[in-house]
Amino acid sequence: MGITIDIKRILRDFLEKRGFDVRLNGTLVGYSGVKHKFDLVALKGDLTLCIDYASFDIVSFLKVYLKAVDVDYARIFLLVEEKFRECIPSELTETRKLKLVLFKDHEDLISKMENELASLEQSGNTKSFRYYPR
Repeated sequence: MGITIDIKRILRDFLEKRGFDVRLNGTLVGYSGVKHKFDLVALKGDLTLCIDYASFDIVSFLKVYLKAVDVDYARIFLLVEEKFRECIPSELTETRKLKLVLFKDHEDLISKMENELASLEQSGNTKSFRYYPR
């Protein structure tokens, strides 16, 4: 995994402007007791967002999927460049706690993340299920 420094900074600034406390390369403890590292962890009230970037290999996708299962109390976003769409296993396109965000460039990514946050706020579904210390 590993998101580029530019994308990390852009996402950090985007989320901080919206009132989130953002940790680059943050960790959360899963139900299993395992500490999971994410490219970004953002906290705001009861809401915990975790953001990871995956390239085209299946192992990266599976790692994020397994983290999403273990860290079920957070909202997990998997960022994937649009050019890798065909490489994504159908089982990972949408799960209960893992949201796939396909993007073309930085502007497209921010636009899609704005839509995701707005959707969370509109639905009133901004509470994470359970919080574990970082």
